Amino acid sequence: MNSSSNESRRVESDESDDDYHAIIVRLNDRWRVVAALDHAQKPGWILQRGAHRSANDWRTRTSCKTRYALMRCVGLYAGEVDQAALAILAALPLHIDWG
Repeated sequence: MNSSSNESRRVESDESDDDYHAIIVRLNDRWRVVAALDHAQKPGWILQRGAHRSANDWRTRTSCKTRYALMRCVGLYAGEVDQAALAILAALPLHIDWG
């Protein structure tokens, strides 16, 4: 496999990108929740904050395996959250697992 195909695969799965393919919900201007889909990682919902340096750079604050833990972390860290975003979070399964 050549290096350009390795690079495109890495970029496609980079959860710090604005266009990451597994975004669950944008909570507000600075926070979002994504799913960890890389099987090399533990499964989880990842709470991320937009980095100050770049609009296309998201930093992980925490990873949660249960909806309860995710909702608690969102309440602790994300500030004011849109009600529609909270409804999406409330509809998530009780826990995330690869099965």
